[in-house]
Amino acid sequence: MNEQANKLMTMLGYVVAKLNHLGDIINEVQQLGARHHQYGSKPEHYDVVGQCLLATLKDGLGDKWNDEVEKAWQAAFSIIKQRCCRHKKQRCVILQQIQNSHA
Repeated sequence: MNEQANKLMTMLGYVVAKLNHLGDIINEVQQLGARHHQYGSKPEHYDVVGQCLLATLKDGLGDKWNDEVEKAWQAAFSIIKQRCCRHKKQRCVILQQIQNSHA
């Protein structure tokens, strides 16, 4: 789990650093989501991870935690979640279209 935590923090830090240049990283984040979908990740898993992440950061940063920092991390995680879950949504739409065409 420690390796996964490090990967998460690395990706989040990368997204925070690129918040003003999201076009540069969207494809990478979507590829990350596709991999996680193959591992069995579900959208609700991202919610739990996000809540734990923010609580851990708040606790770890102590006095350095403020509204600006919280909003930046929320924005970063929200972007990751939306793009990672997009792969699953696209797959569901395609499957629904296939099912409808056979009906």
